[in-house]
Amino acid sequence: MTSMVPVQIVGTRADSRAAMSVVLLADPNRVTRIVPVVVSGDEAQSIARVLSGAAEPQPDTHDLTATLISLAGSQLEEVVITELRDGVLFAELFVETAGGMQSTSAHASDGVALAVRAGAPVFIRKGVLDAAGVHLDRDVSAALTDSEIDRVLAEHQIFVESDATPDAVGGPWRAHEGRPQQDIGWMGD
Repeated sequence: MTSMVPVQIVGTRADSRAAMSVVLLADPNRVTRIVPVVVSGDEAQSIARVLSGAAEPQPDTHDLTATLISLAGSQLEEVVITELRDGVLFAELFVETAGGMQSTSAHASDGVALAVRAGAPVFIRKGVLDAAGVHLDRDVSAALTDSEIDRVLAEHQIFVESDATPDAVGGPWRAHEGRPQQDIGWMGD
């Protein structure tokens, strides 16, 4: 059986002018390996709003999907990040329906966005965590610092440029090119 590690969102970074931003996932008991999940800037801000309890100005696609799942009498039970392929993380979403447990594949970013809305746990396969995680030597009880976040993003940039195909992530993503970045929703701040 494949080993699963529970993860939670430890931060989001939204870049208002970039095509992509990130949600940072980590094992809540050992925040020493961070997995950056590439999302759109709007998606990062939307996830941060949900986590903070702020109201959405207008429902987005993930809100609509979560509402439709609920209206169908179903519930998102869990999201499992199962694969890293061409630099892109994929997940399996498990939904309890009237007909029993059903699953479907999705990009990890969509799975995480739905999980925060449904209050569902997120897990990652240990092998995927080992491959995609950025290791930090740090005090696990302390909040992530800006320099740690920058290091995670820089290592992720190197990973994307070396292992991912540009088409898989919308072109080589560079974390620092003079674009203003906004840190939102850091847990522990």
